[in-house]
Amino acid sequence: MLFLKLKYNLVSLIILVCIFSSTVHAKSTPSEIAAEQKKAEMHIIKSKAFGWNQVDSMLHYAMACLKITDNFKFDSLRFEALNEIAYAHYITRRTSEGISVGLEALRIAKSKNKSIWQAKVCNRLGLLYQNSNKFGESIIFFEQALKAYGTNTNTISGGNLYNNLANSYLKLNDFKNALKFRKTAIAIRIAINDTSGLGDSYNDIGETFIMQEEYDSAMHYLNTAYAIKLKQGDIELLSIINMNKAEILMRQENWKQAILLLNESETQAKRIMATSYLKDIYLKKAICNKKLNQIAMAYDYLELHRLYNDSINQIENKRQLNELNEQFQSERKNFEIKNLIKEKEQNLVITKEKDLRKNIILFFSILFLIATGIFSYFLYKRFQITRHQKETIENQKFEVDEKNKNITDSINYAKRIQDAMLPEEQLRIKIFPESFVLFLPKDIVSGDFYWFAEKNDYHYAAVADCTGHGVPGAFMSMIGSALLNEIINHSSNLEPASVLNELRRKIIQALKQEGKDSESKDGMDIALIRYDKSKGLIQFSGANNPIWIVSNAIVGKELKEVKADKQPIGVHHNLQKNFSNHEIPVHSGDMVYLFSDGFADQFGGQDEKKFKYKPLKALLESIANKPLDIQKENL
Repeated sequence: MLFLKLKYNLVSLIILVCIFSSTVHAKSTPSEIAAEQKKAEMHIIKSKAFGWNQVDSMLHYAMACLKITDNFKFDSLRFEALNEIAYAHYITRRTSEGISVGLEALRIAKSKNKSIWQAKVCNRLGLLYQNSNKFGESIIFFEQALKAYGTNTNTISGGNLYNNLANSYLKLNDFKNALKFRKTAIAIRIAINDTSGLGDSYNDIGETFIMQEEYDSAMHYLNTAYAIKLKQGDIELLSIINMNKAEILMRQENWKQAILLLNESETQAKRIMATSYLKDIYLKKAICNKKLNQIAMAYDYLELHRLYNDSINQIENKRQLNELNEQFQSERKNFEIKNLIKEKEQNLVITKEKDLRKNIILFFSILFLIATGIFSYFLYKRFQITRHQKETIENQKFEVDEKNKNITDSINYAKRIQDAMLPEEQLRIKIFPESFVLFLPKDIVSGDFYWFAEKNDYHYAAVADCTGHGVPGAFMSMIGSALLNEIINHSSNLEPASVLNELRRKIIQALKQEGKDSESKDGMDIALIRYDKSKGLIQFSGANNPIWIVSNAIVGKELKEVKADKQPIGVHHNLQKNFSNHEIPVHSGDMVYLFSDGFADQFGGQDEKKFKYKPLKALLESIANKPLDIQKENL
């Protein structure tokens, strides 16, 4: 009985507060007003702390703050509460309610002439109109937000705003403006070192290039985003990026590689229980398996897609039912309260007003002390956890830095070994006085190498591109260089085709390759020439790599290509054939170019695209008549 009595007394207290709220406000002392303001501030702090993953709690505390501002003129807190409520409606896709609340917040911001307030709420309204598929209106509000920020856009909020603007233009298929604002967001995030946002931007610009069917550029940006998010441990974005990369491979009909990426994305999505991602992943895997004629597996994945899709719909229906139930309970409670209010006699309310005010002050003071104590306790626990995490991170960083230093030192030492394996400058000048080498490894060590040799009045030169890059490629380059020296030193008057046949035999023997599907296909592509100065004759043989010749170095003279055999130095899925030998007469002033694919595959320019071979040919034709040092400088 004691419990029931306390319960009914509390109900009575709440009813009386509702009756006399205007009277209390009118007679509130400065200390009471300060206490209410402090309470409203605590509600906003809690609302912002809950954020995306706990929208119900976020909305609850924002509404509690708004209720206090109905009785007290706390304009800044009222604006913050309305802004948080609009954001909660954006997350839960209650778009019309969110827009209504956002416009009220914008009215307050304009009445107080607060540009930062206007920028924040205009960004919220832009997102809400995006949810409504009203992309023209969303662009208007994003542009108003930028105008309100003025020149102060080099912030995390500024980077997010430009990215939101790009999303609206992308939905309108305006790729030019979408890319423009994506790159602006990237520039801001680089300037303020917002690595998390930068990873998001690289993924977004990759998605933009996918829609334009620029798959090389898209894959380049997605790989950059993946490296950033992998360091940060952002499992959600890693899953999204793998899905995007798989989408590219599916469009290129590379179904097997697409499945491998989708497997990674599935594992990551399961770690964070992202059912909406799993739904899309299983649909893509069903398509890939169908294309590979694996009908049973395609059916299984299609069934999983259906189950996850149904699960998401059930969750949404349950959420809507809960909202209706909460609305019903609230309306019923209001009805009961109104009936109880009618039952109270006005004379009893008037005589007990003074006691009631004391009870209210005592009640809220105790509530404030309890809330402050709980909040302080959680702050203290959070501080302890943060300090422990900081110590752990610092220790891990020290270990990683030590390992990185050891690895880098080892690679630098490997570079010294690789440099020693490359021909000395004096040898090149002796064998080919009129020549130059452009060798700019991407990493510390390189998978490309060049080679010179002289034997029985024949002058040899080669450029090779080994599988892999960095350390694995460097190992292959040293093996290739050593084997070429061995072949030339133990043979006489070898034609280039014979050298390549012997080099392939030794590479396969050295790597123990048997041609099985499960083993690696390590090897190299190479262009090899032998120059007979007395006859003015070049003999050439190539594995996938051709040579280019510009006759008499005449400007505008068409470049001639001597094609290579379409097979590598190493195991090959087709029947291996002997390499072809080509004889080409050359004259004084002819330019002969040997190269790997490194130059043509460089990304750059305004659109971050590959340079490619056609522009490279045009460049070489335009500079072939210039002195060699000028040619090298131009390249």
